Amino acid sequence: MNAHGAPYRLLIAVLRWLARIELAAVSLMLVAALLISAYSIVFRNLGYSTGDWALTLPEVLLVWMTFIGCGSLVTRNEHVAADFLVMLFPRSLQKWVNFAVLGIAFISLLPAFWGSWFIVERLWNIGMRNSELLNVPQAVLSAAIPLGVGLCLLHIIGKCLELLMASPDGDAK
Repeated sequence: MNAHGAPYRLLIAVLRWLARIELAAVSLMLVAALLISAYSIVFRNLGYSTGDWALTLPEVLLVWMTFIGCGSLVTRNEHVAADFLVMLFPRSLQKWVNFAVLGIAFISLLPAFWGSWFIVERLWNIGMRNSELLNVPQAVLSAAIPLGVGLCLLHIIGKCLELLMASPDGDAK
């Protein structure tokens, strides 16, 4: 193993491990959202009120699932991609086209990260709370966006490192 590549390989391994944790968290959120929705449907059909939280919490969980799960899809190569366009390029250029696409994605996500961070910070500073969800701070509920986008940026960096460490034929060095 190349001693210079060891820290990068470690980072890539950590990001793969992180991707598994993110997917496990998303899976738990999905189960929770389904159980809460089922509870709400059953009890409302029986004539009981379930409170606003039973409608709001699955919505919040959906946002968290979306943003927390997106980065892991990058690491696992399971995100939506127009791979057929990359395949149009000669094999010798495909690695660099993929690298350019990841770079464009990274640059495109930076404003989303900073903008959402700014909004969460403002929500925290003004102390806004969500009355439908037991007065939980709105900043906590909205933190999924900068957290998820930040994780996605980390996964993109890891994927770029993988591409840079790969040999021209696509195998890792």
